[in-house]
Amino acid sequence: MKSNLIGFVQGRLTKSPNNSLQYFPKKWDEEFKNANKLKVNFIELFSERKFNSKNPIWSKKGVESYKKNLKKNSLRPYAFTDNYIISNNLKLTKTKKYLNRLIKQINSLNIKFLILPMYGKSILTDKNYVSFIKSLKILTKNKKVKFLIESNISISTFKKIEKEVNNNNLFFLYDVGNRALLGKDPEIDILQLGKKRLKHVHIKDKNTKGMNVKLGTGIAKFNKVFKAINKINYSGAFAFETTRQNNPIQTMRYNIKFLKNGLNV
Repeated sequence: MKSNLIGFVQGRLTKSPNNSLQYFPKKWDEEFKNANKLKVNFIELFSERKFNSKNPIWSKKGVESYKKNLKKNSLRPYAFTDNYIISNNLKLTKTKKYLNRLIKQINSLNIKFLILPMYGKSILTDKNYVSFIKSLKILTKNKKVKFLIESNISISTFKKIEKEVNNNNLFFLYDVGNRALLGKDPEIDILQLGKKRLKHVHIKDKNTKGMNVKLGTGIAKFNKVFKAINKINYSGAFAFETTRQNNPIQTMRYNIKFLKNGLNV
């Protein structure tokens, strides 16, 4: 296998209430310890849709605790997902202020990528993308972090956005499960993106109802994903955003093996 970084979205090693997908673990430091045992490279940290002052990212003490636990468990500060924009439109002044504050906080952790999941109130489509150009252009002028768009838009639309924003600081996050649910051909998508635009991949599988399922049991065409990834000589990271099942740690061991085997084919 290549030297791609492997990690998982925060909360995926912890059972969540009501099986909710995005869950900030109360004992987040325990997850760091387990991540170290699994020998992954990073945890993709995140902020919730509703502002949570108890999230360590928002305080000096919390950030220092993150730093301590990252170092102690040999984990890299790599990527951060801002779920707040799902419930608050990216174009709103309050959202822009929020993001500016967040960038300062993640800068103090030396995090490389800020992920913008453009769904919900900030949904980005092939029809409305022009309305987001100005906000994305202003936001991505901040070169202290690189920005990743996670969206259901076509690759051709992303290329249009990239051209309009025009500051070499906006890249694409490819979510295998989400794109499969849209009926997209991952090989075509990934080859169109190429190594230059594709900087992060969320690994997950879904069934036809849109539910997260065990890797390799849903509709995602992983054989095509791995073929295209190898073809473009992808150098970015992989983050598991998978179902936890009954035993999250055991599931993650399966996930890591599944990914490594797939990439080595």
